[in-house]
Amino acid sequence: MMFKKASDHSEMTITKRTVPIYQSAISCRKVPSRTILFSALLMLFLNVPGYSTIRYVKAGNPTPVAPYTTWATASDSIQKVVDICLSGDTILIGTGVYTALVVSNSVGRYLTIAGVDVDSCIIDISGYSSGIPPNPINTRAFNLKDHTTIRNLTFKTHLGSPTHLGLVLVDNFNSTTECSISNLKFIGGFSIALATGKVTGEIEDCYFYNVQRAVQVNFGHGMDPVILRNNLVQRCNNAILTDFAVVKNNWFLSIMNNGLDLGTLFYSTRNYVYNNLISALEPGHIGVFQNQYGEVINNVITGFNYGMEPKSNCTIKNNVIMNSRLAAIGISEWPTLNGDINFNLFYNNKMITGNSTSFDPDTTVFYTSDPMFENQDSNNYLLQMFSPLIDAGDPNILDVDGSRSDVGLYGGPYGQSYSYQDLAPKRPKFTLVSKQNGKVNFNWRGGTEADFNSFSLYRSRDPQFIPSDNNRIYSGIDTLFTDSLTDPTGSYSYKLTAKDNQGNVSKLDSVTVVITGVSAEEENPTHERIYLYQNYPNPFNPSTKIKFSLKEDAEVILRVYDVNGELVTMLQNGWLPAGEYEREFSPATIGTLKDIASGVYFYNLLVRDKNLIPLFVKTEKMMFLQ
Repeated sequence: MMFKKASDHSEMTITKRTVPIYQSAISCRKVPSRTILFSALLMLFLNVPGYSTIRYVKAGNPTPVAPYTTWATASDSIQKVVDICLSGDTILIGTGVYTALVVSNSVGRYLTIAGVDVDSCIIDISGYSSGIPPNPINTRAFNLKDHTTIRNLTFKTHLGSPTHLGLVLVDNFNSTTECSISNLKFIGGFSIALATGKVTGEIEDCYFYNVQRAVQVNFGHGMDPVILRNNLVQRCNNAILTDFAVVKNNWFLSIMNNGLDLGTLFYSTRNYVYNNLISALEPGHIGVFQNQYGEVINNVITGFNYGMEPKSNCTIKNNVIMNSRLAAIGISEWPTLNGDINFNLFYNNKMITGNSTSFDPDTTVFYTSDPMFENQDSNNYLLQMFSPLIDAGDPNILDVDGSRSDVGLYGGPYGQSYSYQDLAPKRPKFTLVSKQNGKVNFNWRGGTEADFNSFSLYRSRDPQFIPSDNNRIYSGIDTLFTDSLTDPTGSYSYKLTAKDNQGNVSKLDSVTVVITGVSAEEENPTHERIYLYQNYPNPFNPSTKIKFSLKEDAEVILRVYDVNGELVTMLQNGWLPAGEYEREFSPATIGTLKDIASGVYFYNLLVRDKNLIPLFVKTEKMMFLQ
């Protein structure tokens, strides 16, 4: 095996992955089917003398005969088989859609329920309203009191079903339910997809999509903690609510409210949270909420209002908390937050904490530099070769290869070994381009990597030109530059790159600037020329108006970009006669961008004649406040 620690800087490749880190279309992930494995195991079990009975269910079977021990005599109802099973029995469910609710009151019975294929064994309760027995409020697809092993099923309901629950394991709060839950899918608006009381065991390899809450585990003290691992929770309102669990190696993606809710009103909590990716879909509230006596180690938490809001006595180490809109660490304890909070990276947050009286980050070990992930846009949080997070974790925590732990998703004993790659810097991006008196002023961002060396800016009349030493006009580390043109007329194309110390060059960003020859003192609108006004109001919420004027008929394109240079919307794209025009930018009306982030945006006006020759190009800045 190739280990991640390398003595040379030659090209390296990943040797082992525990999750599909390059999968950008993560919503298409399929939990692997296990039909062949189950068939083989069942054939083996059937030939072992004295082994407990296997009973079959087949949707629509016209010849069901109890005790349902062959496919030919399989029950057409899951409930009929549940009613006659003895402890240790297995229920094998064939392909089909099953709509009847299932209830078991057999406390202490051991029962295995398995579908032959996760994608074709479907429990669908979308046709039910609320108030179905045994619960007068919530409709439950499976409501079981058994010690349960269950796998290879898909639970479905329609969106907006706040009274539907998927799988419920109940124990009357007097006994402990043992469970082994794996390879299940929960799709639709379940208020809780998987709910338990006093339970111990494992919940793993499950997929939750678009539910209100994925998993709720309560009242777990006094037993072994339930283990939640290798699950994928996506586009859910809340991911996990638990007071006593081990939560490790899960992906919680595009969470809309709280990622992990580890608090309770009644007693202290003790959860152990390791190596999870927890990301928010705006507006995510808190990544990890509360948790008192447990540990939160080697996680990546990104995009929430608050990355964490812990309670005292919690250990918080080796985490990456980034892109928090309000603060990395929220404070709910007064006057002082006590705990072991060290060796974390706080990156690109509005602030580390809004209450330095309760938590003073200067008394802890922390980092603020670019983590240098391979490609976080594709959920690839492997560290690059020169990342400052390598061997920067708690020295008392070791990686799987025995070295000092890395900070981030793959460090620590529950992480993985891999080879660090030497990649080119991220593409730098122009943030502002303006013209005045024959000069072009540039601002850009980038160069945040630890091994960054310099930027290079290139210019040519030809928009298809290839950057070279002959057309380079700037090289250095600054992120602003003024180009004083000797011929301030016509159009110029500019291209920008970044380079690291090893000579790796980034992808380029480009912009075309059209010089109209108008001097600074002529920058007032008249009916004789094209003009782009400052938006009003500015800053704005919920909307603003952008006004422009044309001196003659022309093709007009008006775009809005975010600070990353990504297109947000196009407000105008087509031919207009001479005159004054106004377009409204209202984030709440832009399709899926209803939750557009606060911050700076740019609007760009391009005007072209009938031959598509640019007559006017200008960009202005505006501020959206939520």
